[in-house]
Amino acid sequence: MAAGISLVGQRPSRTSHDGMEDGTRRRLSISGSCMPAPLVDATGPGWKLEGVDLWHWIADCSKVMNEATTYHRLNRDNSKSLALAEVFDNPVDPEQLAKFLSDGGHELVFATSGRTIVGFASGAMLLHPDKAPVFFVNEVDVAPDWQHQGIATALCRMLIGVARDRGCQGIWLATEEDNVAARALYRRLDARETGAIVIYDWDGAMDA
Repeated sequence: MAAGISLVGQRPSRTSHDGMEDGTRRRLSISGSCMPAPLVDATGPGWKLEGVDLWHWIADCSKVMNEATTYHRLNRDNSKSLALAEVFDNPVDPEQLAKFLSDGGHELVFATSGRTIVGFASGAMLLHPDKAPVFFVNEVDVAPDWQHQGIATALCRMLIGVARDRGCQGIWLATEEDNVAARALYRRLDARETGAIVIYDWDGAMDA
């Protein structure tokens, strides 16, 4: 993925009664990838949908939703946990991972729920002979089922903190003009939006 963020889909993050009642009928609003429809009309305590007890479904999803998310800075000790990660554009290449780790200018932070990697952010220090280093945020991505829970925000804050701790005196990134979700994220992080910039690339750099 080119610089920026991929934010598509939605985490099964809400299970709620919307308070609308008409006699004994109540409307149950549920959002989530395991639910075939976002709105279900049901009557009585034994609500079912295609043979699924909704209350058990709600309880099962709540266990997943409430599982703690933890954040990590990549190092040699925890790098093996990336082996089966599905949040990257491609499967992790052990050779490229080793090169990434051996280059002290690269940084990656990632979020896990249990043993599952649910998001990451990466970047690199850019050195100059005449001024302090700056930091380029290369990628930010969160798995579709885990979006809209503040994970991307937390990852960016962590990566920015790492860059500042390393002495970088400027942090920047670029994203697509129509990437509404990414632009909203960076505004929440108090980033300054700079217009009138044209990007040039060689050898398909922006196709990744």
